[in-house]
Amino acid sequence: MMAFKLIGGHPAVDFLNTVGGFEPALVELLPSYADLVAWAEQTGLIGPEQAGRLRAAARQETATLARAHELRAHLEAVIRAELAGTAPDRHHLDAIHDAYVAALAAARLGRGPAAYAWGWPASDEPESVLWPIADRIVGLLGSADLARLAECSTANCRWIYLDRTKNHNRRWCSDDTCGVNARMRRYRAARRAGSPAGVPARER
Repeated sequence: MMAFKLIGGHPAVDFLNTVGGFEPALVELLPSYADLVAWAEQTGLIGPEQAGRLRAAARQETATLARAHELRAHLEAVIRAELAGTAPDRHHLDAIHDAYVAALAAARLGRGPAAYAWGWPASDEPESVLWPIADRIVGLLGSADLARLAECSTANCRWIYLDRTKNHNRRWCSDDTCGVNARMRRYRAARRAGSPAGVPARER
């Protein structure tokens, strides 16, 4: 299984970023149910025990993967509307609502390290991987983190992140990829224009 880049600053944002690559050549990073399980395990939304149980059914499972892709599409519509300062279509919110209600129906109230909280017992039901995802999505949409949402400044990169910098001046999804590429493009442009050589300083 691949190692996923978790640069969003929140599990719901990282879920949105499971479409990778650059426009127009976007890449589906969750092409199988096994990949969905691996992503959920890597983000800590499910534990190794549950991940092992779910992998046993991975070859036969397609319906839950389709629902995951649909939930991600609804989340993207809401997030991009938020970034644009517009209201999303109601059906996107209704779909997220339905996924959250299904998650709550399976949740159990239990004692955590500091307080009581909703949680999900390890389950071998294929759709159980969606429950904590829906929970984190609603958690993001109901939090102050909405004001920190930003999109990578690289023109054809669609990745989203939470800008937690003090001055809200983070420009790229990842300084190691889009950030480096942007500085190298400016460096080459400066060389062609006859400007003094040197890679521009880091901008975040």
